[in-house]
Amino acid sequence: MSTEHDIQKLFTRARRIAFGTAASLMEILQDTNKRSQNFKQLTDNFNQLADEMAIKGEETEMEARRQMDSWFSSSKNPQSNTTVPTKIEVIDITDGTDGSSGNGAAEVEALNAEIASLKAQLEKLRGSSQNGKSEDNL
Repeated sequence: MSTEHDIQKLFTRARRIAFGTAASLMEILQDTNKRSQNFKQLTDNFNQLADEMAIKGEETEMEARRQMDSWFSSSKNPQSNTTVPTKIEVIDITDGTDGSSGNGAAEVEALNAEIASLKAQLEKLRGSSQNGKSEDNL
């Protein structure tokens, strides 16, 4: 329930930001004094935000470098590599060794024939229902 409330607050905030942006844009377009004031405020805030993002990006870059260094150092040390071989078994379903009757191709053909029969019945039903509707309309 807390996450639903958080999501609702996020969407409410986003909607209000959009409304505020639109209102500020209208003020900028209508009033030349406000235009210069808002542009100055926008550039100041943008520079501040850019500085914050640069600091955060630098921290993230350093963390990524540390992680990559630890991966490379562990790959240079073969004792720490603990890979386990995995057995992959390939089963040929056409040879009948999987416990089935071995008639896979025949079963597929039978299913295809059943599908074709069902399609024909469906088309027949569609045709009769359309004929019935056209007769009702006459």
